[in-house]
Amino acid sequence: MMIWRKPKKQGGVAPEHNPAPTPSRAVYGFVLYLVAKFLLIMYLAWALIPDDILLRLGLDFFPQKYWAVATPVYLSLAFMTFILLVYPSLGRLHARGPWDKYVPHPRDKHAIYRNELPCEVDGGGVPPVYDMEPHLIQQYLLHHPE
Repeated sequence: MMIWRKPKKQGGVAPEHNPAPTPSRAVYGFVLYLVAKFLLIMYLAWALIPDDILLRLGLDFFPQKYWAVATPVYLSLAFMTFILLVYPSLGRLHARGPWDKYVPHPRDKHAIYRNELPCEVDGGGVPPVYDMEPHLIQQYLLHHPE
């Protein structure tokens, strides 16, 4: 059994967003569920019941049956176009190419390059971990295409 509690006020500060279930979210979710089921049943009835039966029932305002098949196909095509073309293209717009040598490479506060290491390990120990310079990564990628 779940007990619903009202969030406590924090002295004029808005409460932090919480994804926990609340009564209003439960009601909205249930209404959305009912609407989705009703629309699915109406769509299937329109797509599967012959036109003469629909006309006898007085339902003459539905579109042609062609759209019962064409709409899902067009929506699927639009979705696949977005997934295969648009989304990767948007990601590519933010990627650096090998021609972007004039643009300074971003560096975060945690990056440690090899020339900045405090000391070298002598005697065959494990070398410290370091970041590779971005131009070395580009050089490796350009000369080792696989």
